[in-house]
Formats: sequence, C-alpha cells, structure tokens
Amino acid sequence: MTDAAIDMVFYAVRVLFLILAPLTLGVVVAGMAGAALQSVTGIKEPALGYAFRVLFLVTALYFFAPMAIELVVSLTQMVYGS
Repeated sequence: MTDAAIDMVFYAVRVLFLILAPLTLGVVVAGMAGAALQSVTGIKEPALGYAFRVLFLVTALYFFAPMAIELVVSLTQMVYGS
C-alpha cells in the first residue's frame, strides 16, 4: 500500500471514531441514567430505558450532524482529490 492509501484508511477510521464515539458514549450514559431513575422510582417499564436512549440519540444527531457531514465530505474530497 502506498502512503496515500494508508493515510486515507487512517483518516477514514479517525472519522468513524469521531462520529460514533460521542454517540455511543452518550447513549450508554443515557441508558445508565434511565436505569438509575427507574431504580430510584421503582418503575419497571422496559420501554422507558429505550426512550431515554432514543431521545438522547435524536438530540445528539441533531447537534452532531453538521460536524459528521463535514468530516465525511472532507474524507470524500481527500479520496477523490477535489
């Protein structure tokens, strides 16, 4: 593999982690917060745990989407040399 190909793969993996890491960590924290709330209040509703995760994911995607699109566009420009 050439240096350019290695750089593209490295940048692609970096973009993947920059997009997915905040979302994954946030969903985990939201799930733990939902579980703690259920434990404290005594509510045993499984759908409530999913609601916290989905609510966080939608909110995070709303705020992180411009950054993610910018990263993917820059990766595409690097690959195609524009």
